[in-house]
Amino acid sequence: MRFARSAAALLLALASTATVSLADGNTGAVYIKVTDGRSSKPSPGWTVQLTARDGDQQRISDHNGDATFLSVMPGMARVDVLQKGELAVCPAVIMVSANQETVVRVHAHPMRGHHISDCTPSHSQTMVKPGVTADVYDIY
Repeated sequence: MRFARSAAALLLALASTATVSLADGNTGAVYIKVTDGRSSKPSPGWTVQLTARDGDQQRISDHNGDATFLSVMPGMARVDVLQKGELAVCPAVIMVSANQETVVRVHAHPMRGHHISDCTPSHSQTMVKPGVTADVYDIY
């Protein structure tokens, strides 16, 4: 009986913790749309990696060129778009806000033979400026 009460109390505590973490909405959503840099048509099959405070998440752009990340910790995040190891554009840095949706449109064009090390500051896609936030980014 004592074990059953302890187990029930533990389950109740875990359930209420899960409910609180879902209800407080401390994450944001990031929607990435990959289009062909020349034709502007949706570009499926690109590996989209989002690196945020809570680690890396990867998705493959679907037939509409979409990659969706629904639960991202607030703060700066990096977006990498690759296909078969080739970059589409230099990585971008965006700002993710709690309870907000961030939309990133990437106009992909393989950087034939280039690597992340080739993305110098003059080629960087940093979209975050102190004191300025936006919820839609266009990356070329």
